[in-house]
Amino acid sequence: MSVPVVDQILIGGEWVRAAGGTYAVIDPATEELAGHAPECSVEQVRAAARAARAAFERGPWRAMSGAERAARLAEAAERFAREAPGLVDLTIAETGAVRPVAETQQVGAVAVRLARAAELAAIPADEPLPARGSAHGLVAREPVGVVACITPFNFPMTSCAGKIGPALACGNTLVVKPAPADPLGVAALCRIVAAVLPPGVLNFVAGQGPEIGEALVLAPEVDMISFTGSSAVGARIQEAVAPRMKRVLLELGGKSPSIVFADADPAKALAGAMQPWTFHTGQACIAGTRLLVEQSISDDFTARLAAAGRALRVGDPREPGTVVGPLVSAAQRARVERYIAQGLAEGATLACGGRRPPHLAACATTWSSRGRRSSAR
Repeated sequence: MSVPVVDQILIGGEWVRAAGGTYAVIDPATEELAGHAPECSVEQVRAAARAARAAFERGPWRAMSGAERAARLAEAAERFAREAPGLVDLTIAETGAVRPVAETQQVGAVAVRLARAAELAAIPADEPLPARGSAHGLVAREPVGVVACITPFNFPMTSCAGKIGPALACGNTLVVKPAPADPLGVAALCRIVAAVLPPGVLNFVAGQGPEIGEALVLAPEVDMISFTGSSAVGARIQEAVAPRMKRVLLELGGKSPSIVFADADPAKALAGAMQPWTFHTGQACIAGTRLLVEQSISDDFTARLAAAGRALRVGDPREPGTVVGPLVSAAQRARVERYIAQGLAEGATLACGGRRPPHLAACATTWSSRGRRSSAR
């Protein structure tokens, strides 16, 4: 079966070959090739930022009425909705999401977010404030400028739509950079949305190395960075742009706790505690990844939780009935295994799991996660 090859990036309204060719995107469930993604250069990132700046300063987008921008975004939502069914299998292949999650929270949520952005664009730009005596005020909603949208690996298209929709609604221009593990769906989304926009309003770059993101963050043409990802990278972004006073919107990882008291409803408490395992293999910033349980019920609750965990079906995300699919990459799997080993070394007790499922044979892939393919076709 053929795999998708995306060897182009979008700069100033033109899809151009990535300077570094392509790299392999790996299916996390099979560790086989899921597709090829573009590997652009630092100079191409800078060119994309310049194109976004030119489109903001001299293009028609920021000068359009809210109603005009709303119409374009509504059209983008409709176009994506028509193509959405064809993107589900791609999403499963590159993210490892089980089919129900891929159909709803991954692909299915994108058109909804774009449609909401269309509604946002229709809000009047200027809003008078209530007068106080002789004092009068006005809320003036103005675009920031060029926004760099850096999306995460867990919900790539959904997160991208949540960034580009509101930014476009307000008249900004964009440079989108997806996470290296699963950029193919984001490329498809950008192709669909860019088709209804003036040239240069939406630009798309991609690549594996940290230099790609760094070049985008530090580009002088960029006014704001919207980043979803790790706290460590978010801190580096904030530190890097602080001297330039760029606006930063950071949605970072956390260790949100669920608190269970002795008088809690046992069934509801157990269902809430299971959420990190049953929703996209726990790969969500909103997942309650810590449990604080009242001591009097701790042993019983732990036993119930472990029994429920052992009953979950772990396997191929394409198979009906699979509840827990793979982590997005071998690197993420190794990271989780390191934390488990660290916890055991520090005296923790392993109540459930903690190792690769024995019924799933280890896959030896012939593709390196940094494997490249020639850009010549």
